Amino acid sequence: MKERQRILALHGQGSCSDVTRIQLLNLKINNNDDYDISFLDATYVVNQPGFGLTDLNLKEYRSWIIYENFDNSLLDSIEYVLRYIHKNGEFDIGYGFSQGGIIVSIVNELYLNDELKKLLVSKFGESVKKILPNKPLFKIIITSCIASELTLESLVTKKYLLEKNIDDNVTFFNLIGREDKFKSWAEKFSNRSCNTQIIYMPSGHEVNNEADNNVSLTLHELLENKSVIKKSYSNWVKTNPISDRRISQEHQIVEVKLNLADSPKTIKEALSLYPFEYPLLRNARDKDSSNFTSYGDMLEFCSINGDGDLRRIGVKTGDLVAYVAPPGGGALAAAAFIAISSQTTAVPLSATMSEKDALIALEQLEINHLIVFQGVSAQGIESAFRKYTKTNIATLHEAFPIGDSKPGIFKFIKTVENYELLSEIVHSAEADSLLLRTSGTTSLSKIVPLAQI
Repeated sequence: MKERQRILALHGQGSCSDVTRIQLLNLKINNNDDYDISFLDATYVVNQPGFGLTDLNLKEYRSWIIYENFDNSLLDSIEYVLRYIHKNGEFDIGYGFSQGGIIVSIVNELYLNDELKKLLVSKFGESVKKILPNKPLFKIIITSCIASELTLESLVTKKYLLEKNIDDNVTFFNLIGREDKFKSWAEKFSNRSCNTQIIYMPSGHEVNNEADNNVSLTLHELLENKSVIKKSYSNWVKTNPISDRRISQEHQIVEVKLNLADSPKTIKEALSLYPFEYPLLRNARDKDSSNFTSYGDMLEFCSINGDGDLRRIGVKTGDLVAYVAPPGGGALAAAAFIAISSQTTAVPLSATMSEKDALIALEQLEINHLIVFQGVSAQGIESAFRKYTKTNIATLHEAFPIGDSKPGIFKFIKTVENYELLSEIVHSAEADSLLLRTSGTTSLSKIVPLAQI
């Protein structure tokens, strides 16, 4: 009789182990001859159920991460899981749903993360060193719909996760819902290891009983080492002063490593590197060489109290601002992109979008503001926006270019009274700066998030 694989299973936000049992049953993983599963509940009791759990009438809801008390709650949860493993022996597989997947991943690579070890010792004292691992805690990691309200880059910056997991002896299976609003987060997370297998589920942010047999069959085959994709790469090759690349030997994958230590981290920092008077934007076919917008002009334009300060139209930290990209890719389109994406998340929309496509985009992204420019016809988008605002709170703003002397620079027709008293818009280097909608394998477009630099 073969030895059963031990699984430690962690639930997601606003959930509990009862939900994890259901998820694993839907994946046809249960306590049987193959698996010995331990279900662990988080330490923090919360008031709100997680996504899709309202109708389950659970006795209580628990979370691993309390975002209002992020650092303390995350460190508490890491220490709690480490003590549980230390007390209950070794496990073969770590399973985590949503933020539970983050916890499983963090503790598994902790043996490589000296900075996080220091944070744990600082909070819990020298006694915590007894439970700090010196090797991976799991041979296999299974994450379902892994996600966080913080960006992946923020978790790396805060030293909770490594930028790359370099241990090829650990295999990662990342289950991602095709309709999950955190799909791009999970896909980005998958790129941290060369030994990750993605399995797409026909669902949203859940592992429901409609998970088709192909998903569970694929997962079981992978767990039995029948079809694990092992990626081998060529040696790293220097591409340019700030990047290296290596190519997969078996698959159409190129991994790129960036060295941005001395590079600007934000768009505004990049603008500030150039002399104030250096030309940045010109209008095509304008023969007057004195007509240009300089780097300094653009920096002032999108800085506090500049004409492009988005507080003028009531934008707050975290708002998504869509804009109708003027056709032709001229100075106005460039200035709109720079001004918006340097302050918050920009969503460019094509002026030729139909009402149907525009409404799908607005609802999919949950847009807070839409900027249109005088002289740019976008009837489909404006009609869709009127329908969108019947069930969503969002605001339409109109702007106009000031003229040829400063190509691209524009002003808003209506501004918020006393806007300068509003809080400064916080837009970190790690935050999503641009959201692009691309064609995908499903009827719903994929969302591609890009950071500032």
